[in-house]
Amino acid sequence: MQTDASLGSFTSNMLTRVENGVSYTQGWNQENRLQTVTVNGATTTFTYDGDGKLVKKTVGITTTYYVNAGYEKTGSVVTKYYYAGSQRVAMRVCTGTNGSCGPNGATSTLTYLHADHLGSASLSTNATGGKVSEMRYYPYGEMRSGAMATDRQYTGQRREIGLGLYDYNARYYDPYLNRFIQADSIVPGAASGTGGGAATLGYDSNTRLTPLTVNLGEFAAQINAENREVLQFGAFFQWDSKTRQEHNVPMGPANPQALNRYAYCLNNPLRYTDPTGHEWVVIGEHQYTLSQLRELSRNMYNMSNALAVVAIGEELAGLALGAALSPVPPAGVVALVVIGGCVAINAIEAIQVGALHDYLEDVIAEAEKRGYNESDTITLTLSDVRKEGLYNAAVCLSSDLTPNEGLYTFLITASALRTAFTSQ
Repeated sequence: MQTDASLGSFTSNMLTRVENGVSYTQGWNQENRLQTVTVNGATTTFTYDGDGKLVKKTVGITTTYYVNAGYEKTGSVVTKYYYAGSQRVAMRVCTGTNGSCGPNGATSTLTYLHADHLGSASLSTNATGGKVSEMRYYPYGEMRSGAMATDRQYTGQRREIGLGLYDYNARYYDPYLNRFIQADSIVPGAASGTGGGAATLGYDSNTRLTPLTVNLGEFAAQINAENREVLQFGAFFQWDSKTRQEHNVPMGPANPQALNRYAYCLNNPLRYTDPTGHEWVVIGEHQYTLSQLRELSRNMYNMSNALAVVAIGEELAGLALGAALSPVPPAGVVALVVIGGCVAINAIEAIQVGALHDYLEDVIAEAEKRGYNESDTITLTLSDVRKEGLYNAAVCLSSDLTPNEGLYTFLITASALRTAFTSQ
């Protein structure tokens, strides 16, 4: 732990790194985000928007603007990225006037990007299929050999070339150290469930998630509170369901790897990825045969259509009721508002269930591409998402066939998935 005067207190962020004889000095802003990195006398400065998203990087007299996931501009050069779902599949570098691609792309270069099972860019090809570049990685992301046409490299994240870091959105990651250079803000609590994903990180709906403590007083108070509970009720694994529910099951995660707030993917980088910089806290896992997955996908399709029909019916009923109550203006308005809200909720759920069907079809297509038989099993995993903003309310469904792609759901659909994937 080192003192950072700019923060006015102790900080758990790494201030200095020395790797292969090269020293990196790192500065942090008041919102705990990496602001500067100085190496060999040259300083790189990062600027973020109000949501904490990187929007600008300055190195000397060169500035790069990050507009969104598909567009960035460095000097007079514009780079555009193209996606198939969530997977980045191609990039176009435009070098015309003010970043123009020119008529029919005359001043641009199109490159196709090919990823491995973790989403790492491993091969790039030109428009005619010829190899442009190839890169191999060590398990934790260090470059093993080769080069790549894009800086979106290990697990598809942006590599800060020259700084030895990867931008994982919420945090920066150092593949040389195999660690993040700042602590995750959340550590999961103990699991009351057993087996499968429920015990991997130790999360369920009755679990207490402990926020990052930054001083000894807060840490001591938390430990004292937990010790008092042990003296009163005994060891936590002896608690009955009522006591667990009332006290949110303290005592930390089932998997001790989760206690390391700097660790990358529970120190298992061959299986997991960390697309946000915050952990996906596993809620549960279910295994399905390919045949069962087909049936589940059909059910989701039928449910989506049913919800859409219900939404249309509610809309028509609302119009009729509003018209009937129109002589009494307040009543008519209230009826339209209430039924309008129901229509909106059903429409959202219809869209989400439809997206769930589409995701399952993608998994089925991947299974077919790999030559799966109808009796072969596929694992679906549901994770709680820990991220800024709206994603705090989301769950993410993923599969062992598509580990780098997930389907985010909210509201009723998310609650239904939680129930299906847990015994709670």
